[in-house]
Amino acid sequence: MKKQRNIVLEDKTSRQYRELVDAIKDKYDAKYLGSGDNGVALELPNGKVIKVTTDSVELEHAETLKNTNFTSIIPIEKVKIIKDNLGYIVMMNATKLTSTERISIEDVEKDVEAYLFDNDEEALRRLKTNTKLHNFVVSVKDAYQKTGLDIEEIDYSADNIMNYDGKFVMVDL
Repeated sequence: MKKQRNIVLEDKTSRQYRELVDAIKDKYDAKYLGSGDNGVALELPNGKVIKVTTDSVELEHAETLKNTNFTSIIPIEKVKIIKDNLGYIVMMNATKLTSTERISIEDVEKDVEAYLFDNDEEALRRLKTNTKLHNFVVSVKDAYQKTGLDIEEIDYSADNIMNYDGKFVMVDL
């Protein structure tokens, strides 16, 4: 069973958060890509993405996964932690899921979570009908196990998955 993430969040409306986002936009001429509950993604002129986040767990996970080579994790180049609940992550740019991919991921979310959190091999077997998704899920679990991260802290959702180099990758850790 997936446990609740124990995270420390900075308010995205705080002065320090706004100043960091504005400084990055101004210094690097970064363009807005999108935002979520805990931060904003900006595209740098070199095509990479800088994600400013207030999610302390994501910053910790990104630091652990930085410079690793897991096919299911977006390549992370740099992590800068300003304080426990504010920092940024520089990563490769990925493309959004197609509507068909998003639906296929959402349709099997219970099986994915059963495998990731409860080691349900039968649920994993059912995922074999979608090779790309099956390989992604196996690789995510492998990445978390090999790095010592708690798999139950994973923020698994179609919103946090994109395409990179022909594979699904986690972009929100």
